[in-house]
Parts: sequence; C-alpha cells; structure tokens
Amino acid sequence: AGSTSPAINLNVHNPLLPTTTSSTPAPSPSVYGQQVTITTTVVPKTGSGTPTGSVEYIADGVSLGTAALAPSAGGAEASFATSALAVGAHSIVANYSGDDVYNGSSSTSSVTVTPAATTTVVGTNDATTVTGEGVDVTATVAASAPGAGTPTGSVTLTVDGAAAGTATLVGGVATFAPLTGLHAGSHTLSVAYSGDGSFATSSGTAAQTVTKADTTTTLNTTPSPSAEEQAVAITATVTAVAPGSGAPTGTVTFFADGDPIGAATLASTGGSSEATISVTTLTPGTHLITASYAGDGDFVASAAAPVSQTVISGAAVQSTVTQVSSSVNPSTYGQLITFTAVVSAADSVPSGAVQFSVDGANVGGPVPLDAQGAAVSPTLASPDPGDHTVIAAFVPDAGFAASGDSITQAIADAGVDVQLNSSQPSSSYGTPVTFTATVASTQIGTAKPTGAVQFRVDGKPLGDAVALDDGSATSQAISTLLPGDHLVSVLYSGDVDFVAGLASATQSVAKVATSTTLTASRTSTSYLDPVSLTATVTPAGSSLGVPRGTVTFTDGATTLATVAAAPAAGTTAAATVVLSTLGGGSHSIKATYSGSSSFEGSTSNTVTVAVARRATIMKADAAILKITPPMSGPYGILRITLSSVGGPIAGAPITFTIGSATICTTTTGADGVATCDARGQVVQLLLFNGYKATFAGNANYLPVSAQGAVLK
Repeated sequence: AGSTSPAINLNVHNPLLPTTTSSTPAPSPSVYGQQVTITTTVVPKTGSGTPTGSVEYIADGVSLGTAALAPSAGGAEASFATSALAVGAHSIVANYSGDDVYNGSSSTSSVTVTPAATTTVVGTNDATTVTGEGVDVTATVAASAPGAGTPTGSVTLTVDGAAAGTATLVGGVATFAPLTGLHAGSHTLSVAYSGDGSFATSSGTAAQTVTKADTTTTLNTTPSPSAEEQAVAITATVTAVAPGSGAPTGTVTFFADGDPIGAATLASTGGSSEATISVTTLTPGTHLITASYAGDGDFVASAAAPVSQTVISGAAVQSTVTQVSSSVNPSTYGQLITFTAVVSAADSVPSGAVQFSVDGANVGGPVPLDAQGAAVSPTLASPDPGDHTVIAAFVPDAGFAASGDSITQAIADAGVDVQLNSSQPSSSYGTPVTFTATVASTQIGTAKPTGAVQFRVDGKPLGDAVALDDGSATSQAISTLLPGDHLVSVLYSGDVDFVAGLASATQSVAKVATSTTLTASRTSTSYLDPVSLTATVTPAGSSLGVPRGTVTFTDGATTLATVAAAPAAGTTAAATVVLSTLGGGSHSIKATYSGSSSFEGSTSNTVTVAVARRATIMKADAAILKITPPMSGPYGILRITLSSVGGPIAGAPITFTIGSATICTTTTGADGVATCDARGQVVQLLLFNGYKATFAGNANYLPVSAQGAVLK
C-alpha cells in the first residue's frame, strides 16, 4: 500500500563568508592596575558588509569576557577594557564567534604589564616631642597613577640611618612600635618599601624634633630630726615630667640655709635618678635644705622645694631610736594606708609624741606614744603615684633625745575598667556608627580618670585621640565599614594617677540585600528545543557596585546549572543559561544567587516551563522471507529505525507483534535501530503478510508504530 512520510523542516542558508579579525591593545606596555583597552576589528575577507555578534577575549587561556560588535567603517568593531592583568607578558586572543552570514575568526595580540610605581609617606603622631616621649610612626604606601590597587609586603624604618624595625602593610598602611629612645635634637625618620610582585619599591622620610624634657627635683633627709654631729643623709630625686621619660644624668648641688654643703652625681634608680650626700656639720637648730639639678643634654634643670631639718643639741639625757613602717607598701593610688612609728630607748620606754609627714607635709598633729612606745598616724588615702618620703619625727618629753626615721612609700597607678559600646552593634552598610568608651577607677574613693582614648577599627586609628569628659569619650562617626565583622578597640593612655587600659568589641555590618528575578525566553516548548533562562540580581543599594558570585538554576530539587553573575545594566548583575535538555512535563524553575562577601544571597520567583513530548518517526524494514534454499541474507529478521527531529532515539523499548502475538521486545541502539529474530515465525509472517512494531512513548517522546511488510 502507498504511504506518506512525516514532514521534515530544513533551514537552508548561503555558505558562511570568511572574515578577518585584528586586535590592538592600548596602552602597551602598561603598569599593574592600569586599564587596558583592546579594540578588535572584524571585516569580510571579500567584498563589504557588517558582521554581527560578539567577540570573546581570552588572556593566557582564561576568558576575560565578551564585547558586542558595532558597525564601523569597512566592517564591525568591538572594544573590551580590563584592569585585572597581572604583572608579566600576556597573550590576548580575540575570538569572533560568527553569525548567520559570516564565519568566525580570531586574532592574537600581546600586552606587557610592569609593576606599578609607588609612593611612601611617613607620618608621626607629633612632629615635636620631648625626651622619652613615645613617637608613633606610620607608613602609607600607595600606587602611583596610572597604576592602581593596594600594595602589600613590608616596610623598614631607620632613624638617622640606624635600623629601627620592620612592619607589615595592612590595607597599604604599616604601624611601627612607638619610639621612646630618641635623644634631644633633630632626627630623620626614613621608611623603605621593599615592593611585591605587582608594585615597585619606594621610600619616604619625615623629620622629628625632640626637645629636652622638664624635670622635678625632690629632697629627703634622714634622720629627721637629727642629733648634733650625727650624720644626715640628704637625697635628691630627679624625675622626668610626663610625657617625658627616662633617667636624668648630671650633678645635683645641695645647700643649707643658702650655703652650698656638697654636690653629687645622679645615679639611675628605675624610672628616675638619685644623688646623695652625707653631712655631720649641721649646727643645733633648724636649717632649710635645698638642692639644684643642673640639667643635661636631654633634661631641663630644676630645683627642689626647701626641706626643714632640725638638729637637736647633744645635751639630751637619753638617746632614742625611731623606726617607722607602712601598713601597705607599695600601695595603689587612693588606697587607705597608715604609718606606725616605734620609739625605743636603752633603759626605759620613751614618752613624747610623733609627728608624721609625707613629702614634708604634716599628716595631722603629733600622735602621743602609747605604753609600748608606739604611735599610729591618721588614716590617709595613698597620694599620687610615685615614690613619697614618709618621715616620723619623735618630739620627746624631758629626759629623752629626739630621733626620727623615714621610709619611701611607693604608690602605684590605680587600675581602670574600660568599657566599649557601639551606638548600633549590628548595623547596615552605610549607616553611621559611633563608639563610646567609659573609663572608671577600680579603686574606691578616687576621682574619675582623665586623659584621652584612641579608637581603632581593624587596627587603624579612627580619627585623633579623644579626651575623656567625666570619664567617657565618643568617637567620630564612621559609615564606610564594609559588610562583615570588624574588631573595634579603644586604648586608654592613662594619666598621672591611673594605668593604661584596653577594651575591644565586635562591630557587625550586614551585607547589602539583593533581589533576584528570573525570566525565561519561552514558557511552553518541546523536548530538545532550547530555553534561555536569565536571572537578574538587583542590590538594595548601589554604594558597593555590582554583585559578584554565582547563580544556581534549579528544577525542584535538581540543579540544572551554576553560572557566574556578570555586570548588567546599572548596578545589576545577570546570569544566563540556555537549556535544551528539559524533559517532557512541567518544570518549576528557580534561580538562587549565592551572595558574596558584600551582598546577601536571594532566591527568585518560580517560572514554570511546560515541555511537550517530541513527535517520533518509525521506519519498519520489510522482513525477507526466502522459502527455497539456498537461504542467505537477513532471513526472518525484523528491523525498525526510531528517530525524531534531534536524530536517532537510543534506549527506546520496541515491541514486535505478528497478528495479536508478541514475538519479542527489544531496545533501540545508539543508531535508533532495533531488531527481532522472527525466523521461527515465518508461517505467521506469511499468513499476516507482515509484522507490526510499536514504541509506547515515554516522558520525552510521543508513541509511534509502523507496519513492516514481507519480501519473498
């Protein structure tokens, strides 16, 4: 019987025309971070015309991106700019993909990128300091135009040509440990940047002027009072005045009632210096003892306030010995302390009173001795931190000689409790945030600490130091913190009464929210027809530019593809995937943006794509039946070919029947062919004049059957 085949659609076009592609990068050579623009021209090899489509740019085997062709004189032109090329020589391939008229072509060009020049700027917290004052030195290394980026590596500091330390760049800035050993005079601070793979070396200098630090001189005499012809030790303590520090050197001259009585050289005693003389020539009576420090190359001269020294005549009946002690030594600033003096004599318990004094100032009035010869001073709060001279002077009753003793009461700085709070501990990007530091004394009964605090964010200073006001200070506002967690710290520098303190906190900055929208080129299609899916990611704010990361397309729980998000219109990003493998049926597709260090992830709307089953074609070959010998060829073999628009269909189950009887069931191979051995059913084939092959269809293909004839 006659039959008609299904229709086949053929798309016929003219042979593709050859093209020539040429590229020119500029500038070349360039420096690291500089934008390089690659201009590509595509022209027909013969005749004239305007190729369309796009050009893909590949550097050293890695795709940089694509650019669309635009009409130009004699052909078409595309331009692509990048600033992401590393230092070195690069081979740039421009591949034109072709269109329906023109064939593709490519060209190769080269770009050499050299390290970018840098500048190094040296900064200090104060260009003029005093001896012993700490100098904070920072170095800022930046790329010189047209280069761009943030240099890494290390910088080395030298002071007057001598090495003074090395520091690592963080965000282009390095901070050295404070310099405290600079002598009075002018100094040159030099910083050398060693460079890295992308940036060249550079150096910078800054001048630092150091002036002499002020000093204070205090006096102490022991014993006080003293007996006639008794040796009296007179000690002068010279201390640098903050912010200066160190041990002054030089000579101290001592005076009694305005007349010089000796001189001595200062010797270092920890954070200060002392000079002591011993005199036995003071006459009975009261004398004003003074001392004058002459200064040295690093410290200014100073004079001590007069100290009264009483010398008792040797005519007293019975000599005494006084010993003084402290209830707590050393003590902390503000801590309550008392002093106890015990007076003894050879043959009896002395009577009289003890006058206590601290640094020459009386503590209350004379305290009478008890029956054991002891006297306890009034309770007082520990004075300012430092060393203080405590004197117990025994004022005897008749029959006893005066005596005295002294000790050094060491007073340490009081501790502090530093608290750091944020105006908004969890903020959004771009929201101004301030930080407040509260500094409180841990010693009951003291005043609130004074001085200043320095706020830092991720190790970098947040503005200048802020003075405490009633024990608290607030930083300047900052609104440029990138999304993520930031370490905020505050350093209290201390004052004359309190130690330094540190506190830290975490400032969390939320990522920029995004929304993702999914569109499909078609929502109704047939199996094997391509469907283009485009996800557009839109940030809630534009300050951080275009979102980066990936977009994953899913069909329910099945992942279809993961595509990198690329810049699109404005500050949006887009990711596109073309699928031709969606099976027959309804598909609920979503796009999920992964997010990045700066942007939150988001999930799109659901797009439903209906995929219809594809029509199939079955061709059944005639079964060869040769009744008389010799029998040869494919005798009794049933053979069909199953195909569709996409070509042969493999793996499809085929049922072969003769009449109502199923002869065999088999599966098509890679070529779409399925066979059945029907040599045992020759009679049936003759009776029914052929066979029937049936494909029941599946999720992607419609069912089909074909009738096979017999060839005798």
